[in-house]
Amino acid sequence: MATLLSALGVQVEETADTLVVHGGAITGGTADSQNDHRLVMAAALAATIAQGDVTIQQSEAVTKSYPAFFTHYEMLGGCVK
Repeated sequence: MATLLSALGVQVEETADTLVVHGGAITGGTADSQNDHRLVMAAALAATIAQGDVTIQQSEAVTKSYPAFFTHYEMLGGCVK
């Protein structure tokens, strides 16, 4: 999660057992989902408030748990290209 948030411009601090997320804008960027469906969905949600575009690598991983995720995401106003 720390890697994903950092890639989107979020300032984070990671220790062995904690993740501190500092307030501020999500600027956008390219998020590597590491083929993890949870990271795909987290990046898509972050994109809804990002200042710039968010590209999600390996976004097809979402089909592992929620095949209709991007259909529903678009129905709620999310933009998928």
